[in-house]
Amino acid sequence: IPNSFTPNFDGVNDAWFVVGSNIREYECMVFNRWGDVIFSSTDIAQRWEGDARSGDFFVPDGIYTYYIKVKGYEGDAFERTGNITIMR
Repeated sequence: IPNSFTPNFDGVNDAWFVVGSNIREYECMVFNRWGDVIFSSTDIAQRWEGDARSGDFFVPDGIYTYYIKVKGYEGDAFERTGNITIMR
C-alpha cells in the first residue's frame, strides 16, 4: 500500500492504488481530515487520482487517511489503516 503519490498528470506516479492477489472481497475508503469519505471502491483495480466525489474536484495537497478491508479466498482477512500524502 503506497503512502504517497503525485497526481500532476506527468505520467509518473499519478494515481494511488493497492496491489494484491487472491482477493475475494475488497473495500477501500479514503478520508479527508474532517472524516469525510472522498474516495471509496470495492474494486482493487480502481485507482484514485486525487479527485473527490468521482471527479467533481481535485483535493489539495496534504495528508489523507485510508481504511482497507480485504478477505481472501482461503478465509484470511485483514484491515489496514494509514496515511497517503498527495504532492503535486
